[in-house]
Amino acid sequence: MLDAHVTRKRRRNDSAAAPLRFMSPEQYHKEFGRDPVFSESKTEPWPDAGNWLGWTKPWPAPTVIVVMAEWTDAFLWNRSPDREPFADDYVLDPVTLGISPGLAQRLRSWNARFGGDANDPVDNDEAWWDEGLALAQELQREFDGRDLVVEVLYHGRQGQELPVRDRP
Repeated sequence: MLDAHVTRKRRRNDSAAAPLRFMSPEQYHKEFGRDPVFSESKTEPWPDAGNWLGWTKPWPAPTVIVVMAEWTDAFLWNRSPDREPFADDYVLDPVTLGISPGLAQRLRSWNARFGGDANDPVDNDEAWWDEGLALAQELQREFDGRDLVVEVLYHGRQGQELPVRDRP
């Protein structure tokens, strides 16, 4: 059983001073003699996913995606103008987007070489930046090949997020 370091707002006649506890369903059953009742979460697919066949997320399909390296495993970012900042996914999973496994692996490999430090040699590695642009362009071609209305941007060396479609 995990103890949470969270205090509860006291209600009238509430003498409980114990912190909140998080339990597994088995622990809950053992302590209270019944199974827990879970609230229903929103799991319905977004009603209009455009051409995204099989879109099953409860938020709209992205229309603007940025390819940007990060020192974590994130490299695809949802910058759609109609995105709900606290409701939609901000970091996008290549599997969710239906990106080909080969391209997803190349993006992961490219991102893994990013250090995120101003003294990192990658910051001065023109070939690494060019590879990122080429990967972003390949991603745009994949989306275009599926007739998806998605604008892919690349977060380049100067910190600008520029469209990659029709870029040399």
